[in-house]
Amino acid sequence: MSNFQRRQIKNQGELLKLMLLISLIIFNAQAFSEDLVFKLKGRPLEIVSLIKIKSGKLKFKSGDINATTVKLFNVFRGYERTYDGYAFYELLNLVYGKAWQQKEKLICTSSDSYHHIAVITPMIKSAKNNMGYIAFGEKGITGFTPIIKSGKKIDPGPLYLVWTNFTAKDRASHGDIIKWPYQLSEIDIE
Repeated sequence: MSNFQRRQIKNQGELLKLMLLISLIIFNAQAFSEDLVFKLKGRPLEIVSLIKIKSGKLKFKSGDINATTVKLFNVFRGYERTYDGYAFYELLNLVYGKAWQQKEKLICTSSDSYHHIAVITPMIKSAKNNMGYIAFGEKGITGFTPIIKSGKKIDPGPLYLVWTNFTAKDRASHGDIIKWPYQLSEIDIE
């Protein structure tokens, strides 16, 4: 076997190693995006897999939470939908304790790295008689009905923070305070 042939075999082997490494990186990135990461000041506190979320019951050191079904009207997009999910504030209480309510900001990060920042005190005040839900499914379909944004269809899944009991009259009063992030992958409290 010539030196040229040995170099070719060595280069092919290195190329295969590189391709395997890239595949592992992509797989891990996709697997991680299937988690909901709860952070405190940027540091991971709890990581919950989408499989566990979709099971309908989550267990934390401080207690358990069951998924519920909620019908709501989205005042911004003008539709009514029924979702399966978890009560947002109850879930935050289990992960962070009630102390989260005294913090400054809640940052929801979407899988595309977009940050939805809510100032906690006004958010709680604005949502006084309303409930937030981290939805993992929509009744009657697999996944979620796509959202149309700038002429493009966007899948809001796998997780979508939605709110109940807002009406068209409430639209202006909570638009900048209450966030409806879709493709939710992280929640950070600062």
